[in-house]
Parts: sequence; structure tokens; C-alpha cells
Amino acid sequence: MSAAADERSRRSTAIFCTMVSSKANPSAKTVPAGLCDRCTHAERIQSDRGTVYIRCALARVNPAFAKYPRLPVLQCEGYEEMKLSSGQE
Repeated sequence: MSAAADERSRRSTAIFCTMVSSKANPSAKTVPAGLCDRCTHAERIQSDRGTVYIRCALARVNPAFAKYPRLPVLQCEGYEEMKLSSGQE
């Protein structure tokens, strides 16, 4: 892959992988995940550098859902609110 193509790929990936938080830089700006904060389908993925990404599990079975949605998500057809256990109310 050429350097220019590699740079374009890196930039397009960055659009979908929005930073939620970073251990490496606690003062870094965090982005609220919107509906994903409370959705049963949201999976938090942490890189070895401490950056946390939100991945949508619905993307595995339905291509209409983005694997790494742009945050904050304000509307989603697949949103299902996470059920709180009795000890987390």
C-alpha cells in the first residue's frame, strides 16, 4: 500500500473510531457515547494504549449498523436499554 493510500485509510478509520476516554492521557477530551452508554449492544473495546472505543454488536449480524458508530449516537433503530441489576440502581 502506498503512503498516500495508507494515510487515507488511517483518516477514514479515525472517523468511525471516536475516542471515548484515554488512560494514557486522563486530561484528554472524552466524548459521551449518547445512547450507546446505556445500550445492551454496545461493547467497550480498549486498545493497548488505553483508548476506549465503542463497538456495536448488531453490526455482526446486520450491515445497516456501523461497527464503530460516530459518537454521540442520538438515534438508533437497534437501541435496547441495558437492564440494571438490583444492586446498581
